[in-house]
Amino acid sequence: MRFKDLSKPLTQLLLAISVSLTAQAAENVAMVADIEGLGAITIEGEGEPVDILVELASGAKLSLGDDSKLTLFFFGSSEEYIYEGPGKILIEDQQPKLLSGKQADTRNLNMTKLADIAAEDEGGIGLGVLKLRNFEKPKLQLLSPVDTKVLAMQPEFSWLPVEGATSYKFILSNDLGKKITDISLNKNLMVLPEDAQLDFGEEYTWEIIAQTSEQTEYRAHAYFSVAEEHISEQVESSRPDKSASFSEKVVYARLLEKLGLKQSAKTLWQELVALKPDSALLKMRTNSED
Repeated sequence: MRFKDLSKPLTQLLLAISVSLTAQAAENVAMVADIEGLGAITIEGEGEPVDILVELASGAKLSLGDDSKLTLFFFGSSEEYIYEGPGKILIEDQQPKLLSGKQADTRNLNMTKLADIAAEDEGGIGLGVLKLRNFEKPKLQLLSPVDTKVLAMQPEFSWLPVEGATSYKFILSNDLGKKITDISLNKNLMVLPEDAQLDFGEEYTWEIIAQTSEQTEYRAHAYFSVAEEHISEQVESSRPDKSASFSEKVVYARLLEKLGLKQSAKTLWQELVALKPDSALLKMRTNSED
């Protein structure tokens, strides 16, 4: 998550704001999709700096500095509002209200259906990873896909290499525990083969068994699910093209995240933070293990 030349206390403040807003996500109607003149925009009454990805509830008032530029996205209407400071804005349920300053430029991002699905689906599968309990052994850390939904029917699986490992066994099972595939390999990356059939909307468990030259085994497993077919179709039809604006990609990535497609979102966060590396909120998205 983000800010230019952020001191540690300010970073902690932004994190606290984000956690607080996330906890009240049902009340949030809008999101900051882009900002220029960072630090020039505050929530009135609290003096809190506003950053990309901060979500706002009805009743929030924003104050824009002289050289600031703010892009707001409203989840319910898919409308984007671009303001140039100075000015003051009141967030209402359906749209912002200009209290002072210039009128906004507006456009519709055509993501209403995706936003509606995301509002219904938010929370993801939330099953986490079962980690090794023997702390005397090195950790076998699974990287992807972990506690996420995926779009691909042949997802790529990756994990950190285990020191001294001579081979790995990959086991994929469905939610009933039925084994789908069992593969031995000597690398820490693989794409699911075509003969391992996955189904829309179903949950799966994958396990890696690392075998070392000393005949020691290390195990770890994680969960993922395949997105429902209607979600996959809507995600694809809403995908921004390469020429899309920064703010449009921010909105799309946030909706992916709300749908539980956290690792797909993270790939896009990494692209976006390269464009605005001073953003503390974006940085926290790319570094998150959730």
